[in-house]
Amino acid sequence: MKHIFVLFVLTSLAHARTLETLCKDNDCFQSGWTSQGSDGFGLTCECTQNDCKKYGWRSTDTDGSTYDVVCKAGGCFVEGWSSTQVLNGYTLYDQVTCNQNDCLKYGSRIKTSYDSGGKVTCFQENCQKYGGLMYWRGELWQTTCHNGDCYKYGWTSEIN
Repeated sequence: MKHIFVLFVLTSLAHARTLETLCKDNDCFQSGWTSQGSDGFGLTCECTQNDCKKYGWRSTDTDGSTYDVVCKAGGCFVEGWSSTQVLNGYTLYDQVTCNQNDCLKYGSRIKTSYDSGGKVTCFQENCQKYGGLMYWRGELWQTTCHNGDCYKYGWTSEIN
């Protein structure tokens, strides 16, 4: 039985990819961020009206898709947001709802137009300081903050 578990772990790690994200001007919530994947994937994000928390953001990636995120009335990390992604002529919709009106403490639920959705769970009830786990689009993302502040310095995501 030990051999099966070790094989499972090694197989999982062999297929993992990494995404490194850095905040622009040490402030993801105002200036946006850039991400670079170990598989060559890249993404650039710009905050709408220099305020990702209040208004949302727009991202463009190396696959040629765009993401438009619009915050709900109370703010993206209080109530949640809606997201529209255009990829190869298809439009994908996500609705994110913060748990207990605080995405950065209690995580969120994700409803999508294309699969069963997902969720975010914060480590130690503090996504901003410790990161968390996200299940989205059939993949598990484990995120760890750089220097104890994801939205100032960025984060690393291991994706399986």
